[in-house]
Formats: sequence, C-alpha cells, structure tokens
Amino acid sequence: MKEYCIDANTLITAWNVCYPKEVFSSLWKKLAFHRSGIILIKPIFDEIDPISPNDKKMTKQEKADKYPLRTWMIDNQFAETPIDESVESRSLELEKEYQIRSNSKGVNENDLKLIAYARLNEKTVVTEEGKQPNKPGTKYNYKIPTVCAEQGVECINFVDMLRLLQIQI
Repeated sequence: MKEYCIDANTLITAWNVCYPKEVFSSLWKKLAFHRSGIILIKPIFDEIDPISPNDKKMTKQEKADKYPLRTWMIDNQFAETPIDESVESRSLELEKEYQIRSNSKGVNENDLKLIAYARLNEKTVVTEEGKQPNKPGTKYNYKIPTVCAEQGVECINFVDMLRLLQIQI
C-alpha cells in the first residue's frame, strides 16, 4: 500500500477552505478510513491546530470547538510519526543545501524534515504548495515540489492523493 507524508498546509487548507467537514463529511470519514496510509511526522502533526498549554484543561467539547481539525485527528486515531536521527541528519544537510533562512519564501525546517522522511522511507509527499515553473534564483526560495523534484521524491497534491486512494464523494 502506498503511503503519503502530508504537509500541514494540505489538511489545514482542505479542512478550513476547500472541503469543510460540515459540507464534505463523507470525504473526512473516508480519509479517516485510510489513516494507516497517511503519515504525519511529529513536526508536521504539531503544526496542525496545536492545543495551547493554557487550554489543556478545557472540556472535550470546548477543545473540539476551538481546535476542530486537531480534535478530528485525535478522534480518528491519526498518530504522529516520530522522526529518527537519520531523518534529522538528512534534513540538516538539506537546510545547508537549500540555504534556509528566517526570511526564506520557500521551504522551512519542517518541510525539509518531511522531504527527508519521505526520501529515506520511499513515501510520497502531499502538499498544496504550487509547482514553480521556473526555479527561483536562490535556493532558499524553492518550494516543496521543487525540492522534492531535485531530491527524487514524488510530490502530489491533496486531490491527486484522493484519486490514488480512490476516495470519491
């Protein structure tokens, strides 16, 4: 079974903009059914509706109201996948190669961990970042699809993943 490493923007955009749960509830049920093939590495998992320490004591309903995507992920047993030293090491190499800076308009540290994990584990990256028809002049402005292409990692968008999972609504 093919496995997909999901970028945070994919789920956030799908949930909040393109496919809200109250309109596309069957999509989210079907996606939860395929959770075993969906990988959320820890840094990416932590980006999605992170529950503030101040809100840990909220009731389950209060958390669901304030952090709906995170609550859905937890309720549907989406797990965070830890990353090991080989992923950390490879992502540090990528940070140097792509000259990551605080003012970068391209990939960030977590994106590179996602790409490193996918490369080392032969997974497909799923992101909503657009492809860059022309590479920017500076590597620190490369987006996920461009870095994936250079690193030999398959990169698709959310709808392509749904097609491959044969999810129809």
